[in-house]
Amino acid sequence: MDWVMKALVTGSTGFIGSHLVETLLERGHEVTTLDRTANDSPGITRAFRADILDAEKVREATGGQDVVYHLAALLGTAELVAQAHHAVDVNINGTVNVLDACRSEDAALLFVSKPNPWLNTYSITKQAAEQFCLMYRSEFQVPVTIVKPFNVYGPRESVGPGRAQKLIPNTIAKALSDQPLTIFGSGDQINDYIFVDDVVRLIADLSMSDKSINGTYDLGTGNGQTVNEVCRLILELTDSGSVIERLPMRPGESSSAALRADLTQIERVMPVGDFVGLRDGMARTVEYYRSKSN
Repeated sequence: MDWVMKALVTGSTGFIGSHLVETLLERGHEVTTLDRTANDSPGITRAFRADILDAEKVREATGGQDVVYHLAALLGTAELVAQAHHAVDVNINGTVNVLDACRSEDAALLFVSKPNPWLNTYSITKQAAEQFCLMYRSEFQVPVTIVKPFNVYGPRESVGPGRAQKLIPNTIAKALSDQPLTIFGSGDQINDYIFVDDVVRLIADLSMSDKSINGTYDLGTGNGQTVNEVCRLILELTDSGSVIERLPMRPGESSSAALRADLTQIERVMPVGDFVGLRDGMARTVEYYRSKSN
């Protein structure tokens, strides 16, 4: 490593955020965190227990940082359809607070957005936040890098009531207990599934590359699998007796999705390296949830 970076991670106790903190620390960087829940990860320089809607705390946490990795957000597709006001507050106003802090404290921003602009609350708020990032880049010269992870999976993603109902962790949890697996729509929807270790590796690499500043990058493997294929793989790896139940599409989701990352932009600034294969990554993920269920 050429230099020690001082980094703030918002949303550091979340799925991707917690893995990113580990990666940054392993690389020798100084990491500060900002979360609504306490972060007691060893090696952290300072942990702020605060909401991104608290502009003063966000600015205080940003002081002295080289880069802010902004992952804190209100998540969910169908779950947020009836929570538009709250999602606008957190995902848009909270991001503007982070942008203001980066502007005043002279820090660069790496914003974690999303790839598919579907007509749902989550997508709309993330797209609006992304547009504010572009505006602050243009009008106030805040260095902003935008990344768009596709379907990220791996250990430590939350499952259960009150959580965003993500395909892989929820399907694994049900398969391990032989509960019926739910597929919405035909199951022919295609997504690009990328292991969490690959996502945080790419995020960390991008933030160390001068060529990546002010760019927007898809984070995925460039390949796609259907929901049916993913569910069959999980059934095989869990040796489950679960049956599959098919239900109508949930609000805010597309029945004809065919999503694959376009790696053209990221490959122009750095090599992406080798990705963890879906079977290997899924096996690791299954073993994590199996260990938690014992």
